[in-house]
Parts: sequence; structure tokens; C-alpha cells
Amino acid sequence: SLPKDEGILFYINEEKPVETQFHMHNVPFPIDMIFMDDEFKVLDVKRGNPEEDDIRGIASYVLEVNVDSGVKKGDEAEIDDDDTHEYVMKVLD
Repeated sequence: SLPKDEGILFYINEEKPVETQFHMHNVPFPIDMIFMDDEFKVLDVKRGNPEEDDIRGIASYVLEVNVDSGVKKGDEAEIDDDDTHEYVMKVLD
């Protein structure tokens, strides 16, 4: 699994959400894939399972985190880039 409270942020398109596709090849554990718009509002959360071929969604950003994150559609996130370029996500209720 990923380190606790850490994830991988993918930049897709800053201007507007677009259709994107992910493959889970070489990922040996399940993850939550959080699809977000250009203002970091959660559009969808999909579970990615090992060796799954095709996970599609609409997004400006996708954040991969440990499975069962509790993040849900409609949540808003604040993503900060500190001086070490590590990203922090906080879900805003």
C-alpha cells in the first residue's frame, strides 16, 4: 500500500475536466482514484484493483490514495504544495 496519508497526484488538464483513462498494471494493491475538477471538487471516486485494465473518468486532477479513503463525490479538497513539493490533501466538509 501507499504510505499513510500520502498519495500520487496526476495533473490532467488545468482548464477544465476531460475524459481520462488509467491502467492498474504493476500496481499490486487496490487504491482509491479520486477524480477532481479544476477547483479540486471531487467528481467521482473509483476503486482501482490490481491488474484492472480500464478505469475511466472525467477530471482535471486525479489523486491516488489507499483504498477505503472515505472521500466521496461532492467533497472539496484543498491541495497544498509545500517547499519540498510534497502535496497535502484535506477534505473540506
